Formats: sequence, structure tokens, C-alpha cells
Amino acid sequence: VCALMDLGFRINLTSIERNGKCREVLSQLFPDVVHYHSHDTTRVGSDLRGMSFDLMVETGPCVSFSRLAGSSAKGFQDTRADATVSACDLKRDLLRVNPQMSFLAENTVFPLHLAEDFDRLQDMYRVRKGGIFKHNAATTGEGASRPRVYAADFVDRSLIPMVEPVPSSILLSRGAAPVD
Repeated sequence: VCALMDLGFRINLTSIERNGKCREVLSQLFPDVVHYHSHDTTRVGSDLRGMSFDLMVETGPCVSFSRLAGSSAKGFQDTRADATVSACDLKRDLLRVNPQMSFLAENTVFPLHLAEDFDRLQDMYRVRKGGIFKHNAATTGEGASRPRVYAADFVDRSLIPMVEPVPSSILLSRGAAPVD
């Protein structure tokens, strides 16, 4: 959003965010932000579903799908995934109002045992053009590995310049050695 503003776009931002601290930060960055009253994508009414938006960004909680949980990650069986399901339902409704609305979504790379859940997510994230792709921030210059799944109908993944990941040793204190 900041990059769009830097390019001169006027942004009218509506946010649905459960976390109060995240809402505070967003309000600091964008004082005119409208925080949807329920603060919950699982409780969005017809008032929002009937509005026209140019861009929807979906960044639901990824804990249900995280590889950090290992084999105990529950995917869509975890109620915390309901926010993502509801956001994608909202996307469907908003596209009825504005069929030209763009969509950007971000989630974590799923563990192998949640392959069926990942297939379901891809279906929910389906975009008109562009596509669904995996991307790791380390390949665009970040100092840490952050593998993610993105869906975007306005990004050509092939045009994103890739670089070799930053060696972890560069982030260590002088004299420290990486542990294998």
C-alpha cells in the first residue's frame, strides 16, 4: 500500500483485522483507514459485501498450515483457518460487485501432509490471470528464508528479479561460525 501511495495513487483503505496491535499500527501508517466494525472476516455483513473495491489483499492466519507445526498442523480442520475461508468467500462476493477487482493473497508453504488442503487453497485463491506461485524472500535479497505462497492477478512472477540468498554467515557477529 505504501508503494502505491508513493506512486501517487489515492488509497481508501478498509481493513478487517482481529489483532488490536495490528490495527493500531495500521492507523498510525494510514490515519484515514476504515476498520470494519466486526474486526473478523468470519463476521462480514452485507454492508461490506455490497461495496466496490479495486484491490483485495488476503493475509489470513497461516498457523493452521505452518510447516513449523510439523505433522500436527491441521490445515482446514483448524478453526483458525476459517478466516481464510471467509476471506475467499468475501472475494467471491466482491468480484460480483466489481469483476475487475484485483486480488493478492499470501500464506505459508504447506507441509506435505496437507497437500489436499493446499489444493483447496489454490482453488479458493484462483485468479483471472497471473497465478499462484511460491516465493521465498531470501531469493529477492532478504537476510532470512521466508517461503510463502502468493496468488496475484496483476503480477508476472517471471519479471521478479531473483538473487542468490544472502549467506547466513553475513548475519553473524564477527568471529561467530554457522552451526551445521
